[in-house]
Amino acid sequence: MKTLTPLQVLIQQVGGIAMILGAAVFMWWPWVSLVVFAAGALAFCCIQVIQSYEGRNFIIRRLRRQQLLGGVALMVTPPLMYMHIAKVGFAQHSEWMVALAIGCVLQLYTAFRIPSELEKEKYLYYLYQIIISPLLLLATILTALTTTIGCTFFNAAFWSYYPGVIWSRVMIRLLLLPVHVSGRENMQPGQSYVIIPNHQGSFDIFLIYGFLGRHFKWMLKEPLRNIPLVGKACESAGFIFVDQKGGPKKLKETHDRARAVLRQGVSLVVFPEGARTLDGKMHSFKRGAFQLADEVGLPLLPVTIRGSYEVLSRKRGFNFVHWHPLTLTIHPPFSIEGSGPEAEHEAMKKAENIIGEGVD
Repeated sequence: MKTLTPLQVLIQQVGGIAMILGAAVFMWWPWVSLVVFAAGALAFCCIQVIQSYEGRNFIIRRLRRQQLLGGVALMVTPPLMYMHIAKVGFAQHSEWMVALAIGCVLQLYTAFRIPSELEKEKYLYYLYQIIISPLLLLATILTALTTTIGCTFFNAAFWSYYPGVIWSRVMIRLLLLPVHVSGRENMQPGQSYVIIPNHQGSFDIFLIYGFLGRHFKWMLKEPLRNIPLVGKACESAGFIFVDQKGGPKKLKETHDRARAVLRQGVSLVVFPEGARTLDGKMHSFKRGAFQLADEVGLPLLPVTIRGSYEVLSRKRGFNFVHWHPLTLTIHPPFSIEGSGPEAEHEAMKKAENIIGEGVD
């Protein structure tokens, strides 16, 4: 189920309390009761509609339909209350109580059943991950070896990209994660870009590699070089490692390598936030990617990633993957207007606004 914000939770709780109070005072103040109950039902049901379920569990989908039917019964209650008070229409007796009872029963039933089914679904998904973990590991090892051998002895341009694309799609499909991509038409054939996505989590790699649909090189953190087989594969593929602790000299060498890659007509993916988010929110961008685009004269391609944080957030130790849809939105590219630090800063703010709107 979609996670509600604290404000949405508060609105739903206040709506529920308003409905209880409205129904309780009907005998003494019917018109007040009608207004209070109607306001509470509207608030409660609106938030309930927002809290969608995007999974495939047919039991939860059925319960969700029952829950929404209960919401309809609650929304029907105020008009029936009005007919009873004003003595008009077909419901001049206690029909509103019947609608209220149906709504309450369905809401209470689904309020207990849905969390139980979600918990069951979560642990079944954990078990599934344990079962397929050898396949995930095998796919990673084969991809790393294929990339290393292919880049060393054959066409590096081909082997540095396509094994990674297949690997990313296999990982996503094996984990049953739905992916939605939009905006590929914004990329012009033959045009190189400095690609700047937000960085939500580890699955950003699979999403961009497997579904962007554009040949590119990665700019990666230096510690990734130490991962057995994977680090060597990235090195053989010509990916650029950023040693943030190496001092100005190392950073200059990294910057020079990145500039050389871009001048060869290959796009480069740079996470302008510099690191994965810890809280799911997008953080301020750093200047490096925009400086590269300015120096080489290439357009920036903003990309918004959604869902990766929910799938696997940045936490210490081992974590299971959580099922959640992934979305990749490719925005229209733009060039830096002018040159120099001021122009780069303006481009950075523009990119933050474009990508941030997609995240929100």
